[in-house]
Amino acid sequence: MQTASFPLVASLQLSNVLNWEDGFLLARSFGSQLHCLYVLGHRSEHAVELTSDMLYGEQWWELTFSSCNITVVAPNAFLTLNNLSHLVINDNPLSTLDRAIFIGPRGTLESLSLTNLRLSSIDNLLQGMFKLTALVLAGNHISQLPDGVFRDISLLHYLTLANNRIISIPRDTFANVPTLSQLSLADNAITRLDADIFKDVPQLMVLDLTNNSLSELPNGLLDPLGNLTFLIIPGNRILRFSDTVFQGLFSLRGLNIAENLLAQDLSTVLLSLSKLSNLNCSFNPSMTVGPTFSWNKFYSIDISGTSVQLTQDLCQPDAAIYLRSMLNSSASDFSRVLPHCLYHVRLFEVMQKRKHIGHQKICCLILILFI
Repeated sequence: MQTASFPLVASLQLSNVLNWEDGFLLARSFGSQLHCLYVLGHRSEHAVELTSDMLYGEQWWELTFSSCNITVVAPNAFLTLNNLSHLVINDNPLSTLDRAIFIGPRGTLESLSLTNLRLSSIDNLLQGMFKLTALVLAGNHISQLPDGVFRDISLLHYLTLANNRIISIPRDTFANVPTLSQLSLADNAITRLDADIFKDVPQLMVLDLTNNSLSELPNGLLDPLGNLTFLIIPGNRILRFSDTVFQGLFSLRGLNIAENLLAQDLSTVLLSLSKLSNLNCSFNPSMTVGPTFSWNKFYSIDISGTSVQLTQDLCQPDAAIYLRSMLNSSASDFSRVLPHCLYHVRLFEVMQKRKHIGHQKICCLILILFI
């Protein structure tokens, strides 16, 4: 393959590459000024091995290999990449990585994504990554987190272990990541959490525990998380919350407790959440909202699919005029909600009231989306 020289190009994207070797030959023709390479897709059915010959040189800052049918990464593939700061290896049939594979760039890597591979272990894989701030390990086969697995990455801000096979998490797993601000453990099989597991991550702002097997949140679990802004725990097996479980969440603005087994009065549980403005408690068996519940502080509430009993007069402004609701195409769509992607929904037809022993029952809620 004959190629020209393009010395001024710094970034190159190769999509749906047919011949892997020709793709890297083309990349070399751009010279040492080429710092960013994105390989997206591989049209050949042949398995690919990523080797040091393909990536030789110190000029690389960013590398992405997505859907390239990579089955093997040579232990020395990244050995000379002493300036690499961002590495993405996603959506490849890659089941193992050598423990020493990141020796070359481990002192310079700032973000690492190993998503939708087949990794079952990350033991010693992250050693020496002192500059790492973002780590994505979603969609693998990880069932256990080794002790001290994150001990060297004390600057970590973003961590996702979603969609793995994790059942339990050691108590001191997050002991050395005090700057962690976003954590996703969604779509695992976690059955319980130690009450002290978050004691070392006071800067945590987003916690996602969607679709696990939790039956409770132990008292004290959330107390250290005074900066937590969004707590996302739908799709678990929680029967009820203790009255004090949320008392330390002074900054909480969004709470998703949908698709659990909750049947309790929310008024006392949510009383301490003075900044809470977005609430999703849809698809739970039954909930009671007592007279201390303040509707007018909410920006959005989703109570679809839940039998709700209200012990206050819904004709009063505090209970009716300020009531807004949120409805998505499915309850799980809301589980990753962040402020920039909120959908505004208005209450189109408020409700048909039915008096019954001092309370009124919501019989019909019809919600439509504002366009």
